Amino acid sequence: MLKKLANGELSLKLTFWVFGLLGYFVFFILTSITHAGVLHRICPAGQVCSHNVIFYIMKNFITLLMNGSQSGIMIYLVAHILFSASFMLYMYITIQGLWKSAASYEGAKFWAWCAKIILVCIALASLRSIF
Repeated sequence: MLKKLANGELSLKLTFWVFGLLGYFVFFILTSITHAGVLHRICPAGQVCSHNVIFYIMKNFITLLMNGSQSGIMIYLVAHILFSASFMLYMYITIQGLWKSAASYEGAKFWAWCAKIILVCIALASLRSIF
């Protein structure tokens, strides 16, 4: 199914609504949950912390390797990294498929362009849930 999606063999309607928006919301929820779990572990209660999980991992990599399993943060970090990587790959495949599906769309080109613009804006905005 993902191969058909990537090749643009699915209809524009199916690609946009099911794979684009519905798929986006599923991955967005998963990455938001894991992101919140990481922030809850690295940010002491009542303290304002940076929301940049990737920067935190890079800054504290050695410490996380040494005693990350003791604090329980490693489970959340691994889950967050896996969901985020899957999310980025999925959005890449979906945008690629949407672009090809929109190019072969036989209806009004207005809808093809709207679908492209909306999905690209959503993908760019979703980077916030990852980092």
